Amino acid sequence: MKPRWILAIITVNLLILAALVFIYPHLMVAPGELIPAHSQIETECFACHAPLRGVTQEKCASCHTVANIGVLTTRGVPVVKAK
Repeated sequence: MKPRWILAIITVNLLILAALVFIYPHLMVAPGELIPAHSQIETECFACHAPLRGVTQEKCASCHTVANIGVLTTRGVPVVKAK
């Protein structure tokens, strides 16, 4: 049987980690740099992501016209894909 103080330390560390994920989500779970066009929403994770579900089509369609996703930006400029 493990001493209680080890379980207490593990529990406290997990609680702190869970709190940090909700306080600073963009620092704790960021997959990488955003494209320059999305830089204005860099710290607003829930603008694109749904909690525990990831990115949803509804979130994309709230800013982008569905037919133009991946073709035009929200300003109507053609998307240039890297070679």
